[in-house]
Amino acid sequence: MMHETSYQTWWVLHLRVARGERLNPEEQAAYEAGLKLQHQEEVFNRDIAALRQARTALAALEAEHTQLHVKHDTLAAEIVRLEAALGERTRQLLGVEN
Repeated sequence: MMHETSYQTWWVLHLRVARGERLNPEEQAAYEAGLKLQHQEEVFNRDIAALRQARTALAALEAEHTQLHVKHDTLAAEIVRLEAALGERTRQLLGVEN
């Protein structure tokens, strides 16, 4: 992260470049280093945002998985109860094991 004083110095150089002024080699090197640092911070911030979004999506999927697992168990128990009430011939026709 660029310190405030470094940023202020870089910003002055940036304005000069934006106006089309030429920088001396020392200023150009400082400007490019600051520009690179600015770019790295932007990439880092995007990466953090993507990580937060992925964690939120994962939490939602985990909650949905839990709900679906409970629903699965409930339906499986209901099937067992209903199949137990069927007659032997009906269970055979449905291919239900005893």
